[in-house]
Amino acid sequence: MAVRRTLRSRFASGMMDPNTPKGNPADINSTENRKINLEAAKRTLVLLKNQDNILPLKKSGTIALIGPNAANLPITSFGSSEITEPAYKVST
Repeated sequence: MAVRRTLRSRFASGMMDPNTPKGNPADINSTENRKINLEAAKRTLVLLKNQDNILPLKKSGTIALIGPNAANLPITSFGSSEITEPAYKVST
């Protein structure tokens, strides 16, 4: 069923049609698209909302990110989660 929905949307969008124009690849890494992508990332970055203080976290203090992937996420993986090297990285 999930495959059917996925393929239906791909056919409807023209992704499966070899004659569908793909657009200009230079637009993918344009300044305008970078701004849009950064804004989208900022708006969707909230992982947890500590509503009614249900999580055992204090408002003051720090959280440690430890390990080889603390600053950079690995970009090599397998299957549907596999991605390629990004054109640029943003670190805060």
